[in-house]
Amino acid sequence: MIKNRLLTTNLAIACLLLSGVLTISGCKSKESEAAMLAGQKAADYVAIENVMALHFWYHAAMMNDVEIEKCWSHRDDNVWAQNGGFWKGSALIKKNYGQHVDPATTKGMGAWHPQNSAVIEIAQDRQTAKGIWYTVGVVGGYNGTKQNASWMFEKYGVDFVNENGQWKIWHMHIYTDFGAPLTAGSSMGGPGGPGGAPQKAEKVGKESKGNDKNAAPPQMGSPFDPKQDTYKEWGPDTIPRLVPRPPEPYKTFSETFSYVDENEWANANK
Repeated sequence: MIKNRLLTTNLAIACLLLSGVLTISGCKSKESEAAMLAGQKAADYVAIENVMALHFWYHAAMMNDVEIEKCWSHRDDNVWAQNGGFWKGSALIKKNYGQHVDPATTKGMGAWHPQNSAVIEIAQDRQTAKGIWYTVGVVGGYNGTKQNASWMFEKYGVDFVNENGQWKIWHMHIYTDFGAPLTAGSSMGGPGGPGGAPQKAEKVGKESKGNDKNAAPPQMGSPFDPKQDTYKEWGPDTIPRLVPRPPEPYKTFSETFSYVDENEWANANK
């Protein structure tokens, strides 16, 4: 009887000890898992910031073709948008924004759009991410010996996609607030680079021709209704609004919006 009681007591103690070990192990496992998730999220943030920084550097070097190859997804539903309208699809983006440019034709030109005030959100499934930035940039060039340059005040709203473990630009919407002359002379520039003010979108199917370095940024064929209410530059009647909307936590992309949804900016803050 005593032996049985001792055996039962020892067995109970062993079970309690084992339970304690398993509990501690479980806690450590959960802590390790949480640490790994936090580390992965931090790495994703850095990778996305690097992609956006590379967008700046390649664009500043007039190497939009390299930017498209290295920083962008090659999906058919890529979108590059600005006040004037939208380019949709890798082929149209490459044709109008990502063509190779002969360095000899870019002498005296500059386009700098550094980004700040980043707000980034990674989806729980890590398949997509979203971010917003602001940029105070300078664009310009020389017309003979006369310098023309402008400040450019713009916002970025960007959707990213994870392709084979690499973060790529999926949708990029540039909201131009205004440009202001940096030096005496005519204002130059626009979201696409030096050479002219932002322009209105053409009707579906129409595209500009030519790649003259002094020409205005190419018009954009729009996949949406050309009458859509696009983002407009600041004016006397402009009401400050939270545009683009900061991203909020989400599990998968079907739960959130895209920065290139039709009239997305107009629906903000409603």
